Amino acid sequence: DIQARTQQKLSSANAAWSTVEIEKRGRDVLLTGTATSDEARDEAIKTALGVNGVRIVDNNITVKPLTLPSLQARYENGKYILEGTLSSQKEIDDFVAALAAQVGAENIVNKLMVGDGYANTGGAITLAGMLMDHGTLDTGSAAFKAAAEALGLSLTNNLSLDLEAIAAKKAEAERAAAEAMSKQTDEEKAEAERLAKEQRRAERMAAAKVDVDACQAKLNNTMTGKTILFDTNKANIQDASFALLTDITTVINECHSKVPDSRIAVSGHTDSRGSDAYNMALSQRRADAVKTYLIGAGVDASIVTSTGYGETQAVASNDTPEGRAKNRRITFSVQ
Repeated sequence: DIQARTQQKLSSANAAWSTVEIEKRGRDVLLTGTATSDEARDEAIKTALGVNGVRIVDNNITVKPLTLPSLQARYENGKYILEGTLSSQKEIDDFVAALAAQVGAENIVNKLMVGDGYANTGGAITLAGMLMDHGTLDTGSAAFKAAAEALGLSLTNNLSLDLEAIAAKKAEAERAAAEAMSKQTDEEKAEAERLAKEQRRAERMAAAKVDVDACQAKLNNTMTGKTILFDTNKANIQDASFALLTDITTVINECHSKVPDSRIAVSGHTDSRGSDAYNMALSQRRADAVKTYLIGAGVDASIVTSTGYGETQAVASNDTPEGRAKNRRITFSVQ
């Protein structure tokens, strides 16, 4: 009875990490476990002593302080690169979301990790980098300040303006503007030709819409009820999917012979498990692997593109195994 009441009292006092042992000790109790601080250990002992019937409290409690988070963020080539360790995925998601609301999710490269033994408050974040304009400097500084405060982190902000680069950029813009006023550049001519070529291709594709739709329907029918399988968390295509890819190759080549201007877009998708950055990279690698297989099987390399969308285009709920299975997929579209 003393053991049960003492354990319950410790749990109520946020000391569930401590275990009560009483066998052959009478009304004396022994506390074991790992505390995150001397204060937490002493509070657990005090709580146990306050239980009615407890005479003496001995302890074999180990004190192991939590590690405070230490994050680094640097601004490079227009993006904020985040590195370091937090105590939970929720903290990472909240931190990234708070930043994305002000600087844009597309401008964040998330390399943060979850680690055991890390505190969920306190610690520090160091922000560094040189920017090209006042607006980006002010926005970035404000975003990291708010996100750091939300996590209880102290912030060292070393963002600054690259005055030399700004001056060089301004001079280059002025030179380019002067050249543009005197003559059309070779790049502009090439771009105009590219746009005209794309326009001609679009007109031919519009004329061949019936064949394009038929090709897409045949691809969809080939994939109905089937999926391309990969090794877990890898981009290695499983042998069981080679026959399906052979059928897909045949359909693509038949379509291309009917509509020479057609192209095939291979898209990779994942479920929501794992970080956004990890899922985006995994889906890209898988789409690339399928593209490589198709080319090796005889599809013209110039007509195939591959893009990973991570978890951004879910077709089912990620809350169930069945929904997640539907979201892990490769799709093909005729363009």
